[in-house]
Amino acid sequence: MGYIDSHAHLCCEQLYRDIDNIIASFSQNQIARVLLICCDSKEYERARQLINKYDCFDVAFGIHPESANEYEEDDLLKLEAELSAGLIKVVGEIGLDYYWVKDNKTRQQELFIRQLALADKYDLAIAVHSRDASEDTYNILKSHHRSKKGILHCYSGSVEMMERYVKLGYHISLAGPVTFANARTTVEVAKALPLNRLLYETDCPYLTPVPFRGKRNDPNLVIYTAAKIAELKNIAIEELNAQVSDNYRRLLEKKDGQIS
Repeated sequence: MGYIDSHAHLCCEQLYRDIDNIIASFSQNQIARVLLICCDSKEYERARQLINKYDCFDVAFGIHPESANEYEEDDLLKLEAELSAGLIKVVGEIGLDYYWVKDNKTRQQELFIRQLALADKYDLAIAVHSRDASEDTYNILKSHHRSKKGILHCYSGSVEMMERYVKLGYHISLAGPVTFANARTTVEVAKALPLNRLLYETDCPYLTPVPFRGKRNDPNLVIYTAAKIAELKNIAIEELNAQVSDNYRRLLEKKDGQIS
């Protein structure tokens, strides 16, 4: 059973210029599937080209909270047009980020809620970005997301908040920081997180796991994050990967039993 990178910015400038070399290493590292996170139309077009050429990719597209001040009504109309075409498997990454900008919380929340409605309309999972916004993220998901089908990506919150998200029905994805020496809370989350709600990711090109911390990240390095999680949960990597594969498949499965 191979590895699934559930959140990769592989179509960003930094990685896309080296895309052929990165993909060439997938086989030796047993990378089975990668969810391409697209944050703008340029990245989305690159993702479209990749899925036409390779069968190991799924596509996620959404308006990132950092773009809350710039997005226009037409951007949501274009997003819905792409969702209706059926290529996109996950709406994301979407959510709230109060770390960089603190004076547009209402606009971020409105954008988040509107994209949740689109995900529900087209029966798609979501990839959620939440930074310094745990309580608002939770409350919006609880009140405005009907399906409760999605991923809290690169989770860095508490065990208690993780348990609240899981109780709602969401999956939690852990990234490179779980391998860091100072990752006390994330380690506790990894230990406590039920296997049937667990995913792992790179969030590449960021958050490179040990032993390559400080260098560029790509999906081939997800194996180190997975190995650390398997160690923390005291299970074989094969068992972890089999469960993660099943979790990922269920997320992409629609109500009619078809994979989105």
